[in-house]
Parts: sequence; C-alpha cells; structure tokens
Amino acid sequence: MPDRLEELRHQRALVQEHLTWLEHEIAQVTVTRLTLPPFAMRSDRPGTASRPPTPMPAAAIPELSQFQVDPDNVQGDTRRGCFLYTGIALIIFFAVLAIIYFVGYRDRPVLFVPEKSASAIVYPAGPPKTPAQPAKGPATPPPAKPDPGKK
Repeated sequence: MPDRLEELRHQRALVQEHLTWLEHEIAQVTVTRLTLPPFAMRSDRPGTASRPPTPMPAAAIPELSQFQVDPDNVQGDTRRGCFLYTGIALIIFFAVLAIIYFVGYRDRPVLFVPEKSASAIVYPAGPPKTPAQPAKGPATPPPAKPDPGKK
C-alpha cells in the first residue's frame, strides 16, 4: 500500500508541475498580446531566434523511453528511406516494362532484330507488306491441245 501512495503523490507532483508550466505560458502570451501591437506578434521576430532551443523533456513513462527518437538522426534516416523507396520504385517500374516487352511483344520483337544486310532498312516488326498488283487485262485461256483419240 505505501508504494501505491508514493506513486500517487509522485503523479500529483508531476501534474502540479505541468499546471504551473501551463499557467506560466498563458501569462506570457497574455502579457505579449497586451503589450505588443498585432503586427508585431509574428513568429519570425528577432527575439525568437536568439533563444536557444528547448531540450526535449524526458519521457514521463519509463516504458516509452525506448521509443524516443534521437532528433539528430531523423534527417539522415528520412533521407535514406526516401532513396530506398525511390530505388525500389524504379526497380519495380523497369521490371514491369521488361515483362510487358518480353511477354507482350515476343512474336514481333522491337529490339535485337538481326540485320539481313548493312544497306537494307531493318523494320522492327518485319518488312512492310507490298500492295497487291492490279490484274493486267483479261486473262486468255491456254490454247486447246488436240485430243489424241479424235483424228
């Protein structure tokens, strides 16, 4: 039972500390709004850049401390992840293109067509079809052969 009581007192102290911090922040914003004109309350004031960045507070729950992220490594991890996803996307893209080419165009290849002669034009889908020649006048029947049985 005394452990539970100590834990509850510790939690009450943490909540009280948080409430004190909130009251301080509210008072600071209220004073700033009352003393400065509206156009001077921009976030890019020279006074904000001179303050050092506040350190990240330690995790209140010890179990969550193992999931805390180091802010120095976040940019490198993000960049590495972007390059990784871009590389995977390009590999998948070119694999799909290769599958479409080799499966869909196997019977009429576009690449790697052997040349028949150096001066001839190589068409990817084979030589062009020549149009049919029109008929040259009426066809004459062949001369009749004499029948050997009739004389």
